[in-house]
Amino acid sequence: MELFWQKILTKENQTLNLKRMYQEQREKTETMEKAVFLTLRKAILAGYLFPGEKLLESDLSEKIGISRTPIRAAILRLEKEQLVVTTPQKGATVIRLSSAQVEEGYILTGVLQGFATYLAFPHLNEQLVSEMEAIDLEMKSEQVLDRYAEWLRKNRAFHDILVSNSGNSTLIYMIRNNAGRLTRYWYLACSLGLLKTSNLYHSRIIEEIKNGNAERLRSIVEEHFSQTGRDIRAYLDRTGRAVRSTLA
Repeated sequence: MELFWQKILTKENQTLNLKRMYQEQREKTETMEKAVFLTLRKAILAGYLFPGEKLLESDLSEKIGISRTPIRAAILRLEKEQLVVTTPQKGATVIRLSSAQVEEGYILTGVLQGFATYLAFPHLNEQLVSEMEAIDLEMKSEQVLDRYAEWLRKNRAFHDILVSNSGNSTLIYMIRNNAGRLTRYWYLACSLGLLKTSNLYHSRIIEEIKNGNAERLRSIVEEHFSQTGRDIRAYLDRTGRAVRSTLA
């Protein structure tokens, strides 16, 4: 799996520079601990730190240029978000999900996003639909289809319009927290050529908003995420990249 992430980062012309990432976060946050947490969180979600990779306090301290204390506190926060698992004598490692857990995560995201979309439906006015159409059009361009990080940014923007207009702060938090664990697998979806399929679902979502069928709209959103989860699981199982979950 590590080779896969290396290929993705090479394609995106990205390299890991924890010190620079930390400095960028430190300028925007009030504490060192929070800056370290956000740095490591971003590195994990973007695939800079691979699933199964060990997080050694001494190594991270040297790379970031700070003491171990805030790093230790950041790792504890990452563990609460289920991005890291800590075991006796072995220390902390980046969570490695099984293929079944990946699919379950997408199904759950679909249910949550589907409900959020259902709640948002009465508030999806002409202006918001136009914004979604503009994003959808950009996501279908060849330039964006070939740049995974850019496509994913626009994908988040598209779905954020639906989620943020649900009016349910608890639901929004649950969606974003669950989605965080799956961010790196979206890169896998990109590499599998699933972008065009996702774009088709986005077009159907917009069409259903215009048709005024909230229940059908909710169903399409759920189907969108469930199908992505099934496709990724099938790939992981087929290639033998799924391993026993460290959460078991």
